[in-house]
Parts: sequence; structure tokens; C-alpha cells
Amino acid sequence: MGIVRYWKSSDPSASHASGTPGSGAAAAAGSPGASATGAAKPRPPNHVTRLASAVERQAVADRIAASRAERARQAPPRAPSLPGADQDTGHDLERAAPKLKVALAEAIPFLAECYKTGPTDLAGKPRDRRPAVLLTLTGDPDVGTLIGADQLTDPDGKPLDAELEGCLRTTLGSLELPPLDATSDLHLKYSFVIDDD
Repeated sequence: MGIVRYWKSSDPSASHASGTPGSGAAAAAGSPGASATGAAKPRPPNHVTRLASAVERQAVADRIAASRAERARQAPPRAPSLPGADQDTGHDLERAAPKLKVALAEAIPFLAECYKTGPTDLAGKPRDRRPAVLLTLTGDPDVGTLIGADQLTDPDGKPLDAELEGCLRTTLGSLELPPLDATSDLHLKYSFVIDDD
């Protein structure tokens, strides 16, 4: 598990993470390449973007599934292996690719928004300022990457405040990361820290 720190005083507009809804429709115009039907294929995002709706997220998920299926169809036969042998279940951010670490850091300004209205302690500071997040990343090198939040807890493994957890889970589900090299799901655990300084 790794830790990513974020200062709320940082200007989110200076980050590469864009609040512009989704890479899908916005990037499609003028993009090179075409699908089997002749329609232009959306370009994969270069930075973390927020998807406008569940429908847009599903469209990205469908493109990921279709691209994976096409790649599997074109790949040479593989030697038999045990079920699940190819899945990454190590949950170790430290051995993740650098581009994944950059993408997760870009996602933090979006997650920090949940702390502006979330529960506070007696000093008026947000509680649960270092959540531990167990993620499943589903993506394709030609499309992009979606985040599934499997579990969110505080640093001690206890449940987060329900409102805060709901906001974090919804936000994670609304983000599309740039493509990774992986062609199968990645599972990892990481923490991020929200600082006021």
C-alpha cells in the first residue's frame, strides 16, 4: 500500500486532472482511426477526467470490453494456466507502474471535494483524513481505465462515515484514468492524505 498526500490549498485548476466531463464524446471529434462501422474512435484520455453520467461510464466500459475481446481474438493461443493465474491480487501500489501512480495523484483533487462538506471533528477539521481504498482498475491500452471502489476504510480498517464514503465511492466511479499497459484487471490498495496547509 502506498500513500499519496494532497494539500487542499493547492489550486486544482493547476493540476492536469480536468473536471471536463469525460474523454469519450469530447475527444471523439477529429480523432484518428475508425471503428468497423466507420465511426471515429474516441481518443484515450491523457489525464484523469470526470465522466458526465453513468451512461457515459457504461459506454467506456463497453469499449474496454470490446477492445479486450478483439485483442483476445487476435492473440495466438496461450498455454493452459490455473484460473485466476493472470490476475493481479497483490494490492501493492509500490510496485505499480509510474503512470498509474501519476494518474492516482491526479484523481486526488476530485476526491478532496468530498471533504469540503463532510463530517468534522471537534476542532472543525474533516474526519477520516487518510482513507484506505481497495480498488479494482479495469482498462485497456487503447481505451482508458475505470475505477471500481471495492472497500473504503479509515487507517485502522474501520468504516468511514456513511456520507463521506458515499461521496468518495461515487467520485471514484465517475473518473476515467488514462490507459495503462495492463490488459486484465488490477487490484490495489492505497491511501491519500488531505492536508489544510
